[in-house]
Amino acid sequence: MIEPFFDPEQGWGGHSLEHLAFRVLRENFGELSSEEVHTIIVVAHRVH
Repeated sequence: MIEPFFDPEQGWGGHSLEHLAFRVLRENFGELSSEEVHTIIVVAHRVH
């Protein structure tokens, strides 16, 4: 669901789209806290 936002070939004006991954997670998993979403983003960034 959020993998495309970490693809180095994707981006806007040389900027990453990680902030959109945060938004997608919040919209789809509203029960997660901001800290949990942040943790998922950090882990996804490291894995990718």
